[in-house]
Amino acid sequence: MAKWKTNLQKSACEWLTAHPDVSKSELARRAGIDKAMVMRVTSGERNDVAGETAMALAGAMGLSVEDLYAGRSTSAVTAPAIAPADGAGDVQMFSLRQLVVNPSNPRKTFDAEALAELAESIFTHGILQNLVAAPASKDGRNVVIAGGRRQRALIKLAEAGRWDENAPNIPVRVLAGDDARVLALAIVENLQRVELSPMEEAEAFTELQQLDATVWTTARIAETVHRTQRFVQQRLALATKLTAKAKKAISDGTISVETARVLTMAPMKRQAEIIGEIERAKENGWGMPDADDIRERLVDGWVPVKNAAFDPALYTGEIVTDEETGERYFNDAEAFNTLQCAAAEAKAAEYEGKRAWVKIVDHAKGQHFNSYEYNTSKRKDLSDTGVVIKINYERTIEILDGQVKRVASGVPQADAPRGARVSGKEAGEQPAPEPYTNALLVHARRTKSAALQDRIAHYAFADNGDTVITLAIIGLLRGDESYVKIDTAMRQNTDQLQGRHVGQRLAHFLSLLNPKRNKSNDEERVTFDRIGHLRIETLWDKLRAWEPRERMELFSLLVADQCGFFVGYSKPPPHHNAFDLKLAAHLEFDMTAVWRPDDAWLDGSRKARLEAFARAIRLEPIPKSTVQLRAAIKKRFADAHQGGAPLPPPEEWVPPEVRILDAAGFKEAFKASNKEPGERRSRGADGGEEARP
Repeated sequence: MAKWKTNLQKSACEWLTAHPDVSKSELARRAGIDKAMVMRVTSGERNDVAGETAMALAGAMGLSVEDLYAGRSTSAVTAPAIAPADGAGDVQMFSLRQLVVNPSNPRKTFDAEALAELAESIFTHGILQNLVAAPASKDGRNVVIAGGRRQRALIKLAEAGRWDENAPNIPVRVLAGDDARVLALAIVENLQRVELSPMEEAEAFTELQQLDATVWTTARIAETVHRTQRFVQQRLALATKLTAKAKKAISDGTISVETARVLTMAPMKRQAEIIGEIERAKENGWGMPDADDIRERLVDGWVPVKNAAFDPALYTGEIVTDEETGERYFNDAEAFNTLQCAAAEAKAAEYEGKRAWVKIVDHAKGQHFNSYEYNTSKRKDLSDTGVVIKINYERTIEILDGQVKRVASGVPQADAPRGARVSGKEAGEQPAPEPYTNALLVHARRTKSAALQDRIAHYAFADNGDTVITLAIIGLLRGDESYVKIDTAMRQNTDQLQGRHVGQRLAHFLSLLNPKRNKSNDEERVTFDRIGHLRIETLWDKLRAWEPRERMELFSLLVADQCGFFVGYSKPPPHHNAFDLKLAAHLEFDMTAVWRPDDAWLDGSRKARLEAFARAIRLEPIPKSTVQLRAAIKKRFADAHQGGAPLPPPEEWVPPEVRILDAAGFKEAFKASNKEPGERRSRGADGGEEARP
């Protein structure tokens, strides 16, 4: 140790001496670490490095981390299944003519400039590390299985007349063993000592498994090449699941390793479509989709396995796992839909004879269930009620049991106790004035508009764009007074919020149209000026290069972004008109499913309003201070989210101002929201059980 300050220094310096073709800069590049770190290690300044850095450095040197810290420059690991026979492996001197280039070398590409530099180094200093070759073939020559770059450098020298190809001046270690053992060792030697591209590495792993999959498991390969088992599995997927065109794209740098890994989830036909799109984008200088973009588009057309109401074993297609999230998907939506519909029919059959009526509602077929027209019975005997089995647009199945048709005020209701009638508005009774601030009402309107936009955007493909086309027609015909502001100047002058999903997807598409303007900023809305001053013909060409589904999604986002509640809501009491109610019913848009109190709502609500809300969410005790009350409400929701005491059903506490209600409905809902929780559950705004708007 007198010569070396640290074992790390000894290991790195001796390894570099044994590999004259690798400089400190090259070693840093191979390891993916800063050159300064390699310099500090080789100078003895560092006797320890971070775990990830140690693994990266050891991997680049073909060593284990233990080898690195033990001061070894060669691996102490020997693969027992492919170890050479006793007495084999002695170094002998060969001439260049006795050696044959290995056609099975995992490394397929060689940098000409680096090869020329290596040739000069060998000419000046000689061969400092022996080559490894297979036993002699019938013609008496030996195939080089490790040291292919040095062999090619020697060939260049011989071609230039600077190396005697007949002189026995090349040190070679000859292996002994059968063909399979020799080939396996050749692959391992190259994996440990040569920097391979991702595809070369993937194909080398595949060759090992093809030799003997029982011996060369992913765990065994990972241990041998000092990688994780997951890394080996991901590389194998590149070799076994990608099309030839996709493999070429990763080899020539058209796509990244991350993008290639995402493509392994896609069927061959879909891979070809995506690679074609990427190539067109590259040729035209457009923004190319990254791995996250492609993953989102792939997953968008698939169905999560967790949505299945049937045994997944019945599905005969491929189930794909997203490696990033671990989510499993059916990649054949049509086959899934057939099984899901059959499951709905089976579930309906279970209720036959047990309920007065059974109804299957399939949203994809244009069928709808207007929940506001029904009450849900709380009685134990539901034999005289109905059950609705909903197949939602997301193709999940939802069962609504105990459904009773609501009737007009004053008419006996089937679900009520005998003799009871549904009460209407009591004569002369007026709700107490609502302690709202103007800021609260503005925020409530903006919040609902943002949620409405996201719902419209998600709804787009449920009816092949029919809804957004209808909204666009309304905006074009009545843009000055409707809820769809097609005139962008008019729209951007409003104080409307933007749906989170709408903003994210708009930013994605607009950046594809003009990548130069794709800059993150703190603006509240993603605005159309992100496309800059693209010429109309350029915009046409880019849009036509997209798939129809992409254009439909952008159209839907643009229409959704122009939608909101612009009129009628500021007049007391705050309410919605008939169009709002119709649109909400059509979209099955329910604020009780998405709304949670935020800072703006809490700050805009006066104390009496907050106390009523606190009672509705079962907050005990209720603080006296308004500041403490707001903090307690936030903590109540945070605790429930983290597994604490659950909140009551949203219908009991979502305030009227953020729900989609007409004037009468608002008054009744407000009156109900100020009652004690027990009263609210027993008698809703309409005199019966409170229904979701």
